[in-house]
This record gives sequence, C-alpha cells and structure tokens, in this order.
Amino acid sequence: MKSVFKTFVLILTLFGLQSLAFAQTPIKVEEGFDYRVLPIAQPIDVKGKVEVIEFFWYGCPHCFEFEPDLKAWLKRQNKDVVFKKVPIAFRDELMPHSLLFYDLQPKGIGVHMISPGFVETEATAQNDFEMPALISATTAANEILDGIARGEFDIHFPKRFSGFLKFLRLLPYPIYFWILRKFVKI
Repeated sequence: MKSVFKTFVLILTLFGLQSLAFAQTPIKVEEGFDYRVLPIAQPIDVKGKVEVIEFFWYGCPHCFEFEPDLKAWLKRQNKDVVFKKVPIAFRDELMPHSLLFYDLQPKGIGVHMISPGFVETEATAQNDFEMPALISATTAANEILDGIARGEFDIHFPKRFSGFLKFLRLLPYPIYFWILRKFVKI
C-alpha cells in the first residue's frame, strides 16, 4: 500500500510541476482557430449594443471551466454589452438539456450539477463494499444548499473524495485505470 501511495504522490508532483510550466505560458487566441469573425453581421435584439452570445451545453466540462472567466469578463464590461446564453445539443439525446434551459430561465431558476460522494441511506447500508467519506443525508442536503447559495454550478462533496475523483479524470487513461484497480474491486 505504501508503494501505491508513493507512486501516487510522485505522479501528483509531476503533474503539479507540469501545470506550473503551463501557468507561465501566455494564452494566444487566434482568429480562425479559436474563433471566427462572421462575414455578415447577424441581426441583434437590441440596436446600438454589442451582443455577446455563449453557446453552451450543460454537460460540457469546458463550458463549466470557462464560466468563472466569463463572469469576471462580464463584470468589466460597460452597459453597451448585452450577454445571452444559448444552449446547444449536438445529438438528439442532449436536447432535454437545451429544453430545460428554456423552461427554467424565464422562471429565474438556475441549474446545478450535483455530484455527491457516498450518502448514508437505506440503499447504501446494503452495500458490501467500503464507501470512503460516507456522509449523512442531512450533511449532503446542507452541502447542496450551501453550493446553491454560493452560486456554484458544479456542487460536489465531500471534497476529499470528490476532489480526488476529479483529479483522477485529468490523468491519462492507463494511469487512471491503474489507480482505480488498486482501490476498487473490478
């Protein structure tokens, strides 16, 4: 078990050092690659304003990661900028996400992605495997309410468990599955 932990710490350190190198690299946004200027201006709803439209999908991790930067950018804009969100669906089975947006937006209801760890319920009590960071239903409910109050889109808890799982998703698949096999009965 110690060797697994040492290997994990080594991998974590290497990825941490790599991210420091990338953090120092300025991001260069290129027309034609990162965005495209439309040859003909499209009609807008509000005349005399600059309309910025974000096309997004609720399940898109990149859209989620972009959200804090977008909010900060919007705060710096003057009143000439009008911002709109437009949900998109690349496949028919994703259409309910877009419809959900149009149904809830006029009602002022936001959407949150909730990813709980193991919550103590009658169903989890019947599991025959270890459930790390098991929490009570009351604690889970409080985490959800606190996340909504903070305006978070991705609400996950407990952090020591869900944060570890989020980190694992960043790893290359061979390392990801190697770590999973060490901790999960597959």
